[in-house]
Amino acid sequence: LRANGDAVERAVLIGTEGTGDSQKLPVAVDAAVAMVGRLLAQDPRWAGQPAFPVLVDSALRMVDRAPVAFTVQMPDAHGGRVPVSGHAGKFLLQYLLAKSLSGPAEFGNLPRLMAELAQGDPGNLLRITQRRLEATDFNALGYLLDGAAGASDARVALIREQAATALLSDAANFPVPEIARTLGAARLPERYRADVASATPALFVTGEYDGNTPPAQAERIRAGFPKSAHLIVKNAGHADPMRSPAV
Repeated sequence: LRANGDAVERAVLIGTEGTGDSQKLPVAVDAAVAMVGRLLAQDPRWAGQPAFPVLVDSALRMVDRAPVAFTVQMPDAHGGRVPVSGHAGKFLLQYLLAKSLSGPAEFGNLPRLMAELAQGDPGNLLRITQRRLEATDFNALGYLLDGAAGASDARVALIREQAATALLSDAANFPVPEIARTLGAARLPERYRADVASATPALFVTGEYDGNTPPAQAERIRAGFPKSAHLIVKNAGHADPMRSPAV
């Protein structure tokens, strides 16, 4: 749209990430945790239970004090499986939580996971770890693109500052920027990350409970699109609008 807007008649942007938003702010990730907590507080089955962020903090402290030993089966280069052992500590739990906030289909399982950990039962944590580690959908191109998009020096400094006190630290961004350096992804110039302004008529579509690209983020980006509308899909997460016949 920035370079070839004259050739675009209409635009639909679903789950919108701004050109400068590739690396997430830790406070925004914590806000998604708080959102889950507000939804959970409305469920009568949760009556009398601790607030969700409090439960998350308790679980993080527990695995930090006593990391959980595990052995998982990882795919090898020949189509088989090889056992790999390790420990599930604070960062792994932060990472799993941060990567499970994109919508109800994912974060709906988190309260049970946190409650089980608080009771000393790591079984579900180990099963989630197994599924995450044996996934074979690694896509180097995605990491290369995120690495090239990068973040401004000011945003990098802000992320570092917020990560020091945020509940989930900077786990949501892992493995960027580290893997970007490994892949040789040179950061694009600052002008790439500038807000986009376009006269192209645009429809923004966001899931109400999208913790990955939340509605507020789309609204900020939409400020540069004077001919636009924003459809927020009730009870939906990040990928749900793509599957909705109504949308």
